[in-house]
Amino acid sequence: MEILVTGANGYSGQRIITRLLDLDHTIWALARNSNSSSISRTNDNLNWVKADLLNPVGLPSKIDAVIHTAASLGVPGVSINDIVRNNVEASRVLIQYALTANARSFIYFSAMSVYGAVETNEVTETTPIIDPNPYGMSKLLGEQMLAEISQQLPSTSLRLPAIIGPGSTHAWLDRARENIKAGETVNFVNPDNQFNNLVHVDELADFVSRLISTDQEDAGVYVLGATSSLPIGELINNMIRELKSNSIVNAQIDPSAPAFTINCAKAENDLGWAPQNIVESVDNYIAENSS
Repeated sequence: MEILVTGANGYSGQRIITRLLDLDHTIWALARNSNSSSISRTNDNLNWVKADLLNPVGLPSKIDAVIHTAASLGVPGVSINDIVRNNVEASRVLIQYALTANARSFIYFSAMSVYGAVETNEVTETTPIIDPNPYGMSKLLGEQMLAEISQQLPSTSLRLPAIIGPGSTHAWLDRARENIKAGETVNFVNPDNQFNNLVHVDELADFVSRLISTDQEDAGVYVLGATSSLPIGELINNMIRELKSNSIVNAQIDPSAPAFTINCAKAENDLGWAPQNIVESVDNYIAENSS
């Protein structure tokens, strides 16, 4: 297959491209700066396109599938204008390209942030959406744009939690890991709350590489997470033990803090999502980030 991957030099994009190349797909890797990627440039099936998503020059006239991972995160230093431009307008341009290029499928990296203020103990695809922040709203608009043209372009939107793996940096678990490795105090709330709000990047890459080769229908939306769950306090203490740290735990009780687990039964049943359980995922994550 000829597959376009956006965010090609991003954390998830690089892993997905590597996996797809292993499967002998031809990849068009779109990024603003291809020089920052760690992907080998000796593969004849890899075509780098250095371009802005709002002006994606250099793309092929025909493509089989699109995997859209690129986005501006809702982090300090990123303005609302940046989010609208890079997430909403860029997705609109990319969807139009996919239609023009006769793509047969489109995988969209959405986020759990679409839900906004979660008021339930468990999140599924049908959990009410309540006042999402600008980043969450930008992801929701991407889903809705795909839903509007589902008869012309089948798509799958994946509402993703934190993505962890070797060298990951954006998740709260990554920050806790660095505090633990430095022997610093680990601050968190509600240690008895159950937690499974993560996906390992390698499992995600394997899943997407299988999903892209299957027939998609309409505009499917799915939440992903680890199987089973673990109390947050137990998770942190396991990390302290495995990393042989002398960090101190400072756990507070905050009834107002949101707490929920992810029920990914729909993705398991419909798409074959079968990740490790939370204990195995975290153990592997600790091992690959122990040095």
